[in-house]
Amino acid sequence: MADACDRRLESRRRHHAGSDSTHAVPAEGTEFRAGQRYLYSNSGFTLLAEIVRRVSGKPLPDFCEERIFGPLGMTRTHFHLDLHRVVPGPAYSYSSAKGAGFERPSELRECGATSLFTTPGDLVKWLDNFRDPKVGGPAAIARMQEQCVLTDGK
Repeated sequence: MADACDRRLESRRRHHAGSDSTHAVPAEGTEFRAGQRYLYSNSGFTLLAEIVRRVSGKPLPDFCEERIFGPLGMTRTHFHLDLHRVVPGPAYSYSSAKGAGFERPSELRECGATSLFTTPGDLVKWLDNFRDPKVGGPAAIARMQEQCVLTDGK
């Protein structure tokens, strides 16, 4: 399963080399200096997956299963990399189709930015970890909840 994540990331890197896709990490730099402003970016999560792989030596799905999902008992949470895997009772996003009706967005693209499947029950286990830290410890939980102050003081 983890190899599928690595193959998908490499495929996306090759596919987007030199393109202006918002899913690729830009080679030409950033829009602003770190700390000047905040801008959500899926590419940041894709980059995080690569950092986790390089630092831990494990693909993000394996790392998360071993260090987060397993210890918290999140048994119905996984990175959905096998498109043939049946997930009971899924809730998928959709959008209006051209003409009439609805359609599902294109397949999940990147491990890190997408592909994480979970359930309300498992999300409760994740939230419980903020009240009674089992994964990360109190210092990590406090750090995740800190408000960022930008260079202009806001």
